Amino acid sequence: LKGADALGKWTAETTVQWPAKAQKTSPSEASLTWRRHIRKTVKDAAELKVEWTRHGPDLRKKGHFPRMRYLNHLGRLWEDRMARDRAALDALTTGDASFDQRIRIETKSFYDALDGYYTNGWAVAMDAFAESNVIDEPKLKAGKAAFKKTWKALTRAGKKVKIPSAG
Repeated sequence: LKGADALGKWTAETTVQWPAKAQKTSPSEASLTWRRHIRKTVKDAAELKVEWTRHGPDLRKKGHFPRMRYLNHLGRLWEDRMARDRAALDALTTGDASFDQRIRIETKSFYDALDGYYTNGWAVAMDAFAESNVIDEPKLKAGKAAFKKTWKALTRAGKKVKIPSAG
């Protein structure tokens, strides 16, 4: 499980109160915070993908239980971090309800893509990987294809988000 340390550090770096309390900020600071978060989330998703790719072949050799334990640990850390970050961002308020609403409307497509990446890509690929014993298994190929497709959708959505600027 030492490969999950990188993912564990992400939650430690972005610790927020749970549940997050409302935090008033300026519109420009709110825009900057959302932009930073989206860039960091895409970067972290890429690191998660690399982590799985790097340690996947080693896990296959170690048997079913260590593989499932590692994948479940990574998945729980990822879900926890996403929930905490989203709660912290939703707690940001500028005092201008229409500005806050525009930010949430603009980020909806990104979060839909992120949810698709996790549920239709990551989870499907991990289930196929955890259960497979043969590298050319059709289920594993389908899982990898779903992972790749949802990854592309996530990166595209991250680039297309237009966070409104202050003023």
